[in-house]
Amino acid sequence: GFGRYRERAEALENAVELDFTPPEALYSLASGYFHLADYERAFEVCSRLVQINPEHSDAQRLLAAIQRKLGEVAASCSDAENVP
Repeated sequence: GFGRYRERAEALENAVELDFTPPEALYSLASGYFHLADYERAFEVCSRLVQINPEHSDAQRLLAAIQRKLGEVAASCSDAENVP
């Protein structure tokens, strides 16, 4: 379940805080946040990875998926604002 993603995210956050940021650690952290539906954090981490390694195709695909999810969240929020 989600507990696995939460534990992995916490362990990877510690690695990132220590500035030990190999691309696969960043990718795993972004992916974990994505699966936890924490799209804002996933976007921050994945954007950082793409800046560091623009050729990382998995990160590019994940970033696109995150952006789609963020767009869906924004659209649902604006729809809710229009409900009388």
